[in-house]
Amino acid sequence: MKLHTTSLGDARTSPNLSRAIGVVAVVAMISACGGDDTVSDADAGDWPSDSVQFVIPTAAGGGLDTTFRQLQPFLEEELGVPVAVEYREGGQFTIGTTYVANEGGDCEPFMFHAIPDVIFSYLTQDVSYTYEDNFYPLAGMTTEPSTLWVRDDAPWGTLEEFVEDARSRPGEIRVSVANLTNADYLAILNLQDEEDLDLNIISYDGGGPSRNAIVAGEVDAGMGGVFAGQGIAADARALGVFQDENSWPDLTDDAPAVNEALGLDIPEIGGAFGLFVARECHEDNPERFQILVDAIEAAVASDGFIAGLEEIGEEAKVRYETPEEFDEFIHREIEGIETLLEEDPSLFGL
Repeated sequence: MKLHTTSLGDARTSPNLSRAIGVVAVVAMISACGGDDTVSDADAGDWPSDSVQFVIPTAAGGGLDTTFRQLQPFLEEELGVPVAVEYREGGQFTIGTTYVANEGGDCEPFMFHAIPDVIFSYLTQDVSYTYEDNFYPLAGMTTEPSTLWVRDDAPWGTLEEFVEDARSRPGEIRVSVANLTNADYLAILNLQDEEDLDLNIISYDGGGPSRNAIVAGEVDAGMGGVFAGQGIAADARALGVFQDENSWPDLTDDAPAVNEALGLDIPEIGGAFGLFVARECHEDNPERFQILVDAIEAAVASDGFIAGLEEIGEEAKVRYETPEEFDEFIHREIEGIETLLEEDPSLFGL
């Protein structure tokens, strides 16, 4: 498969990545908690008594950022303290993730992240963490079905026209992605492979910059979630959704499912967002861990949070899972990806 990419980060990528799509269904997202590794529940006191540290591993304005900001006031209400958000973007989302793994032993900072991003980040890059060794979920929260977006004035009226034009101009059609280790990247690689295209895939440090590049004309098209894409919906439109059917026509300009439009059999794909702590927090600070779990569960179920999503038509993205449920799902995903690696060690260019 041809792979023409320009990375604005520093990830290593493989032209065989698209084969991994089969193990990544509409999946979850994740977050991590960190802090001083000398603190334990024995000296936790009435934590939290001050603001709690929180990391978003991307630039501001992306899907992770906007989704957490929708939850933040209700989480703060449940915790009784402010949540101090810090953006630590870069390295295809690995800089902020590494920071939480290293510094989150006392459950600060915790983090908002996505599956499969975390898994692919350590399978495709030289980092010091793995999911099993360094993280544990607080909750699965929302899903983001992968979608292809273009500007309102783009020359293609349909997905079929986009594919036909891309096939006639190999290497010329620029498509933005948030990073090279997420579900959206895998989705566009799979489309490229199935339709024998040569797209110029450009990686940004987060969904916000990636989607802004679409409306700014830096790229010709871009990948983003159904719900995350609402940030540019006034100036952009969806061409296709990477699901068996489009269950969100009002949010996607009634775009077709990619398989239906093109007669393909691409597996459904999307990202799932959730909150994580450093594994040391889960193991050594169970009382703090449970405080966060209970606060998140209550915030996600709160009338205010749900009402806010209903006002903008995004209530369907909520997919709450307990830490145990989300952890079980993540391990199934890891197992599937590792099986592919055993069958083909060059799958991720390692």
